[in-house]
Amino acid sequence: MHPNFILFLAIFFSLSSCTSKDNTSILSDNNEEIEYLESLAIQATKDRRLTTPKNNSAFLFYRKILLLNANHQGAIEGISNLSEIYLSWAIRSIESLEFLRAKEYVRKAEFLDPDNLNIVSVRKMLAKRSQQKTILFSLSKENIVQRAVSQRTFEAIANNLSGLDSYVIIESPNDADGRWIYQKINEITSKRIKASFRTGRSSSILIFQ
Repeated sequence: MHPNFILFLAIFFSLSSCTSKDNTSILSDNNEEIEYLESLAIQATKDRRLTTPKNNSAFLFYRKILLLNANHQGAIEGISNLSEIYLSWAIRSIESLEFLRAKEYVRKAEFLDPDNLNIVSVRKMLAKRSQQKTILFSLSKENIVQRAVSQRTFEAIANNLSGLDSYVIIESPNDADGRWIYQKINEITSKRIKASFRTGRSSSILIFQ
């Protein structure tokens, strides 16, 4: 065999070996960086830093992962999860009558994941709640504590709970009072009412018709 050919083969295999080692090193470095970015994204999500601040948010860290690996399932699912979190915040804001805030949360959810099928239902919920007529019943703190709210008061509340779209928000200083109010309303209604609860200094029932 010609000496030059032998030299060529030696150089070729040497270069191939170096290239293989370099590629392995790059992949190893990428994996370490991805793991680090994932940990940052998870912590940012726990801290409610979903998309802001822009330079220290979960969305930013997931995007950096996708730049290293466009098919990284954890990052793809992570961004989808951020969208779901915004929708859960939107629902909570709707129930608290904070419609502008809810609208902003829905917008962010759609920005993160335009294909999220839950966006449509939350947007419909927002439109319906923001347009519904409301009636507020304020209840005496003393009567609530003594469980002495008159039957006539609960009957008046029940009379305004007609229709499939009826919905109430019960506000009370503690969970026990709120549950008692809900129980008393259900005792005089033909169907179990849809309700949400929130803590406040006074007791009241807000009806959406």
